[in-house]
Amino acid sequence: MHPNPADQLTRLRHLLHSLKPSEWTVLGLLALFYALGVVVAETAWSPALPLSLLVPGFYYQWRYRVTESTREPWPVLPSNTRIILGSYCLVYLLSLWFVPILGSMVLLWLVQFTLPVILLRRLRVPLGNLGFNWRNPFRNNLDAVLVAMFLLPLLVFGARDASLIQALATHWYFPFLLLLSIASMALTVALPEEFVFRGLLPASVRSDRRWILPVGLSALIFALYHLPMRYLNGASPFHQELLGALGAVAREQLLLGLLLGYAVFKSHNLWHGIWLHAFINGFSQVASLARQLGLLEP
Repeated sequence: MHPNPADQLTRLRHLLHSLKPSEWTVLGLLALFYALGVVVAETAWSPALPLSLLVPGFYYQWRYRVTESTREPWPVLPSNTRIILGSYCLVYLLSLWFVPILGSMVLLWLVQFTLPVILLRRLRVPLGNLGFNWRNPFRNNLDAVLVAMFLLPLLVFGARDASLIQALATHWYFPFLLLLSIASMALTVALPEEFVFRGLLPASVRSDRRWILPVGLSALIFALYHLPMRYLNGASPFHQELLGALGAVAREQLLLGLLLGYAVFKSHNLWHGIWLHAFINGFSQVASLARQLGLLEP
């Protein structure tokens, strides 16, 4: 039986009427931020990236439509605990403009993972409340693998250094190089970043089983977290160009943050975000790794 269009419109109206002021605010900020990215872009806007990330979002919505009503919702932490976690995230993000944390692997792991874990232990918050489990990094990750395969053409033809990646893909060693790049990104970038932005931060604002506030807000802050990398980095094409840097993170990291946040929210598994993040970053950095290994000319 085909769904009745009138029923669909009624559900949509009910959804819009049920949105809280905080959710409307986050949706408005997301729309304005992405619109800014489109307006200040030096190249013509392309729907390829937003549409490519929208499809995996619909997949996660379909995949977990049945279990959502039967499984336990995300735990809601006590308000004082959420204030402490949110304050930690805020102080960390502000410090990026004054302390060269992003250039040090040790500091990144310290402030994005080690200190938060210690803080959670002191607050007696199980890591499982963030969807994280050390013992099962490869369990129930088929959805992340399927989404990664769907994104493969976008990464091959749309990633930075796409022409170099296509040339590398013709060599027998490319699969091993890609796996090494993904593993490297998982350990150095994806795991600590996902722990903060898809674990700690959503837990600090989550007050019910709705997704707009934790996913939308974490995506906004994830995009702004990348702003110093674009604005302060001398090698960035947007060095000391605030509007250009804002537009770049709005067009890329904002959308990526929404996909990763929604995948984690629906699956209740932080490893979905970690592996998807590692796959996307690993693909975009595989040419750089090839240069470091002497497989490409500098």
